Amino acid sequence: MIATPSTPLPPSARPCHDTRGVAGFGGDRDAARDPDVASAQSLATLSHEFRNAISPVLSALRLAETCGPGTQRERAIAHASRAARHLSRLIADLGDVDGIRRCQLSVVRKDFDLREAIEGGIDLARPTLEGREHRFECRVPAEPVHVVGDCVRLAQAVANLLLNAAKFTPPGGLVALTVERPCPDRVCMSVRDNGRGLDASDRDLIFGMFQRVRPDPAVPGQGIGLALVRSIVNEHGGSVHADSPGPGCGTTFVVTLPLAPPAMTPTTH
Repeated sequence: MIATPSTPLPPSARPCHDTRGVAGFGGDRDAARDPDVASAQSLATLSHEFRNAISPVLSALRLAETCGPGTQRERAIAHASRAARHLSRLIADLGDVDGIRRCQLSVVRKDFDLREAIEGGIDLARPTLEGREHRFECRVPAEPVHVVGDCVRLAQAVANLLLNAAKFTPPGGLVALTVERPCPDRVCMSVRDNGRGLDASDRDLIFGMFQRVRPDPAVPGQGIGLALVRSIVNEHGGSVHADSPGPGCGTTFVVTLPLAPPAMTPTTH
């Protein structure tokens, strides 16, 4: 299945399990020692995510205002609604003062369809992908992909991978998202671009908080997005790594997550 930024993904399965935890996203020894540093990093991360979330709301509302009644307008309103729910969760994060001080945010664990998080991440990244006129491809399984985790947090991870690819790919380039099951208990999601690429020595550095490899004034960013991706994926028992043939040859980010245990996966009759 291929979905462009204007094509909705399949509906998700209903959540059926709920536990709670926390995700740390600072990754900085100074933050662990100094509450003020931790708070600053946390607020910088939330600011970064607010910018990501408000853009699709405004974009969808502008589209809804300019088109008449019909499918396109209904789709724009649906995009705005999903992004608004994402914003609501971020606003709730601001109220978690203790979590901000410890550089940790809440994670609500449920059994859900990973495709729902992918859809949410695409919504958040869509204005940037379209604004830079990228060709976007998305291939996901036709059947549900059940994982245990926080749909909103994983949507944040997907969005940041897509936004990173969009930023470091020249306008009109390719950004592709693919989901595969390499084995019965794991799922792999890859985000590939044909953009700037990476040196082998930079593949781990890019996941550090506030790390920008070869910063370019023409490319905005604070070095937060990929650090957040790593923290979210780690909290979900997964892993993330970057592959690149070298500078100028594009980059592929691969996220591996455990699938939900069979006993938790809803069945249909």
